[in-house]
Amino acid sequence: MMQDHYRIMILADTHIGAERRPWLRKLGVKHYQYDRPAAEAMLWAYQNKVDVTVIAGDMFDKRVPTPEDYIRGQQLAPDLVVAGNHDVTAVGHTDALWNMRHVVRGRSDTVLASDVQIVGLPWPRPVDWLHEAGGTTIGDEIAETRSNLLEALDTRCKALSVDRPAILVGHAMVSYGGTDVDGPSLMLGKDVVLPYEALRALPNIGGVYLGHVHDSTAPGYVGSTQPTDWGDTGPKSFTVVDIKKVDHADTPGPFNGGVVVNGWNYVTRQIPYTTSLKLGVFDNETYLDSSGVAYDGIRLNWKMAEGDSPDGLERCRQVVEKDPLHPYVEVIVEHEVKRAARVKTAEPLAKMQPLDSLNVWLDQRLTAMEDMIIVEGNAHEIMSHDPQR
Repeated sequence: MMQDHYRIMILADTHIGAERRPWLRKLGVKHYQYDRPAAEAMLWAYQNKVDVTVIAGDMFDKRVPTPEDYIRGQQLAPDLVVAGNHDVTAVGHTDALWNMRHVVRGRSDTVLASDVQIVGLPWPRPVDWLHEAGGTTIGDEIAETRSNLLEALDTRCKALSVDRPAILVGHAMVSYGGTDVDGPSLMLGKDVVLPYEALRALPNIGGVYLGHVHDSTAPGYVGSTQPTDWGDTGPKSFTVVDIKKVDHADTPGPFNGGVVVNGWNYVTRQIPYTTSLKLGVFDNETYLDSSGVAYDGIRLNWKMAEGDSPDGLERCRQVVEKDPLHPYVEVIVEHEVKRAARVKTAEPLAKMQPLDSLNVWLDQRLTAMEDMIIVEGNAHEIMSHDPQR
């Protein structure tokens, strides 16, 4: 018998095993510390009567997890996992999710979980979506993959039962607001970029929830359990979707804090983690204004004033030494240095008079460049580093 309300919890980018990444090892993070947010979310699900738990991709950090990683994944015991780019392997090889109970991999699929229809969108790969041998260029293959995928999703969503609630959960790179999906800002690799607006326009879907989105202000954001790198800072949270039957089937659209589709009201909220690592990235000005906030680790970008000698690092040292709040500090100091450069002349130096060639070389041999000194550790360790190294 169908219920008149459902509660879905969605995690993403749990990256089990990521504590072995060098920068997390520098922070001293242990595997049990890294797993705390995901375990916290699963406990919340149990205490708050969640009907379905879903991991929206990148459950594991490596495509070939360790036996210990597999045990950690089984302990989470999600109802459904959608394959992410960190979970899939080369074609024909076993992926990292082989021992999970229910997985959407390869092409999209629809799963009926506790009467909720979940359209799973795994990480899009041309090999899974090209009907024939690909086009003449990688760009052609990506464009054909995107077209085939969106067409298949549209067909699948049109076939959904209008009597049951439905959501889309995926792991994909998306664009927003009409951004060119094949533009240079997104085509940094060989990834298939999907317009978010095309996903949200799919019929019979009450919401789109995506892993691989690390901007908490972006539509479709689910959120990682831990920072995946120094660029993934800010508060961490997981997603909860409350779905209730309403008598407003004829008036779809915003309603009571959510959106109504086919007589079901979908209300989405983010629940903050309390156990995630807290990272901060500052420049020398914002850092001076951030005193009193404790972070597990910080990266400080220190820009030396023009003409400063390496002795100018003293101010940076004094600031960090007086701040006992951060167990790990990584300082990147940028300063202008002079480096030898190739001499450019209309006439080759070898054909010039010796004195003339020497004068030209002396005039042009130095050029300004940005140099970086990276200093890691706690305040005491920073004081002991040699800035001239």
